[in-house]
Amino acid sequence: MQAQNMILPQRAVARAGSVALALALALCPAAFAVAGGNPPPDTQFTQVEPDPTNDPTGDFQFTSTIPGSTFECSVDAAVFAACTTPFHTVALADGTHVFQVRAKEPGGVVDPTPAEHTWNVDTVRPDTTITDGPSGGVTTSTAVFTFTSSEPGGQFLCTRDGSTPSNCTSPTTYTNLSQGQHTFTVRAIDTAANSDLTPASRTWTVDAIGPDTTITAGPNPISSSTSASFQFQANESPATFQCSLDGATFATCTSPQNLTSLPQGPHEFQVRAIDIAGNADDTPAVRTWTVDSISPDTQIDSSPGDFANSTTATFTFSSNEAGALFDCSLDGSTLAPCESPKVYTNLAAGQHLFGVRARDAANNLDTSPALRAWSIDLVVPDTTIQSGPSGTVASTGASFLFSANEGATTFQCSLDNAPFTQCTVPQPQVYAGLAEGEHLFQVRSVDPAGNIDQSPAARGWTVDTTAPDSSFTSTPSDPSGDPTGDFVFTSNESGSTFKCSIDVGPFTTCSSPFATPALANGAHSFEVQATDSVGSVETTPAAFTWTIITDEIFSHGFEDP
Repeated sequence: MQAQNMILPQRAVARAGSVALALALALCPAAFAVAGGNPPPDTQFTQVEPDPTNDPTGDFQFTSTIPGSTFECSVDAAVFAACTTPFHTVALADGTHVFQVRAKEPGGVVDPTPAEHTWNVDTVRPDTTITDGPSGGVTTSTAVFTFTSSEPGGQFLCTRDGSTPSNCTSPTTYTNLSQGQHTFTVRAIDTAANSDLTPASRTWTVDAIGPDTTITAGPNPISSSTSASFQFQANESPATFQCSLDGATFATCTSPQNLTSLPQGPHEFQVRAIDIAGNADDTPAVRTWTVDSISPDTQIDSSPGDFANSTTATFTFSSNEAGALFDCSLDGSTLAPCESPKVYTNLAAGQHLFGVRARDAANNLDTSPALRAWSIDLVVPDTTIQSGPSGTVASTGASFLFSANEGATTFQCSLDNAPFTQCTVPQPQVYAGLAEGEHLFQVRSVDPAGNIDQSPAARGWTVDTTAPDSSFTSTPSDPSGDPTGDFVFTSNESGSTFKCSIDVGPFTTCSSPFATPALANGAHSFEVQATDSVGSVETTPAAFTWTIITDEIFSHGFEDP
């Protein structure tokens, strides 16, 4: 710091001298010129010391615009002294330095503006520090390092696991690292090219494989003791352990692990090792056992319903104690060893009773066996339609009532051969908005045992809401000489009845063929109106007009007046 304080005033003096020299040249150029008026030379550098540099000796080369010139040099504002090119300074202290050189031409005229170069000498090596990054054992295959230098600027060289050093920046990341030990080294190099001779280094181990845990000692599968002791070990050392009893949260434990005051029933002990990298055994060692001094309990898990239509019955059952054995009985027979599922075949129709009891590994017997009663019904029910439309009807709605010869049955209905579905409950089964034409209703009963009527009751009917249309197939000639009109007519709906009207008289019941009574000569009209089987009346009767002219009219026409 003291050397720097000395250099700065010297630089100021040197610069002040240069300014004064230039000013004197401008005011009195003759003072710097030899007789004859020679101009002053100009001094120029051809090589200077880099800035900054870690070389304490400054190396310079320079030239003059006037051949044959000599030179005077000054370092850090010292008095100019004769020098030659190239010029090497003495070893300088760290810090800022100024070098000046001026040419003197052969006639003695001096360059009034010496060439000047300022540079910094830095011989102090930087210190490198790793500020963050993995160490010890880690589970990840990615490593991120951050680092700094004691000097700003500069650069870093990094190497991993002895690789060739290469330029790097902070942070530097490595991925897909292999299992095992790794070493990261970083060296700082300052702007003066000084490098850290003691690079920062960090060693760590990638360990993504969990340890394996083994239980070496523990209770027997069936134990009458409410205490248990477990011993365990891992295939990695050192390792810590975590234990869990009956699904509880894993907690730190040591071997041996002693458990007391255990309740009756099955238990599960789990233990997992955790290595120094923090990997936990993802398949903990497990030991199950049962504390049992109480008789087991038996339950039937599945069985036939209260009513069944099969002569085969299957029962599944279990116990509240793992590993229990079972004894079964059907319809009061002696209990005998059995396994779940238990299947009985060729059973007779009627009522049956199944019983089963558990027998645990300690030979404790269930004193209240599980029981299941059911009935086998092999008779198919019969279904009857009690009421509903039939024949041809004018209504687009329909309502059906039906019954079966067995009680507690349910029903399935189908309209117009659609798939059978559950009928309306309660009855009746009602349909609305039916299209014209033929329809078919079917219903079948299903008894509690699941037997289905294989011959459903059926009722067919026709919906007809359209009035009939009548037409003539034969009429009198027009004009006609026959006083009696003979008509033949029909309807577009079979089974229709007819009413007839002569000369706009009232409509009366008639049938085809139809002959009118003898009519007078002149114009006549005949109408026929159809009524279909459901009572729909034709709104536009078929009509025919004709004229009757008999022979008498013709004979009178030719008599003499």
